[in-house]
Amino acid sequence: MNAETNLTGKEHPVWEVYDQWRTTRLNVKYYTKRLRRLERWSRNMDIAIAIGAPASAAAGFFLANLPQGDIVWKLFSSCTAIIAVVKPFLRFGEKIKKIEQALIAYRGLDFDLAQLAGEVRKTQQYSSAQQKQFKSATSKLKDLVVHPPGIDDDKKLKDALYWEVIQELPDTEFFIPGDNK
Repeated sequence: MNAETNLTGKEHPVWEVYDQWRTTRLNVKYYTKRLRRLERWSRNMDIAIAIGAPASAAAGFFLANLPQGDIVWKLFSSCTAIIAVVKPFLRFGEKIKKIEQALIAYRGLDFDLAQLAGEVRKTQQYSSAQQKQFKSATSKLKDLVVHPPGIDDDKKLKDALYWEVIQELPDTEFFIPGDNK
């Protein structure tokens, strides 16, 4: 009997795999939501600019025929002019690219850790080869930590997604070598 089989519960080294898998899954969900939100903002601004652009004067003529349409059109045109000026400074394209890069890396790591967890369950052990596999997979995190996407943290979203991850990957789903429960 080796030392590994004497460890059960949360002190077993395999929990590093499961904890990192949960953290990685949280980051996949988080950056997916943030990416979708940013893309939606960018698209909506583009639509507003397209509608409010001078080339869409036909929309203005339509609104001018409605009661108080002239005021609405002037207000809308003013807002879209402001959006057109401000949008480049928001650098949506740059932020989207950085989030996509982080998301790709986290998805790859999520896949690797899911494979490793499945292998632990299948072999019913956490071997030194699997431990090396874990270290190799998590070495990819260095670049993500050193070069994060650079967006403001949305703690409320992360908290909500945390509970989603806990439901997807509960403790009962993980195999702990030597745990005969």
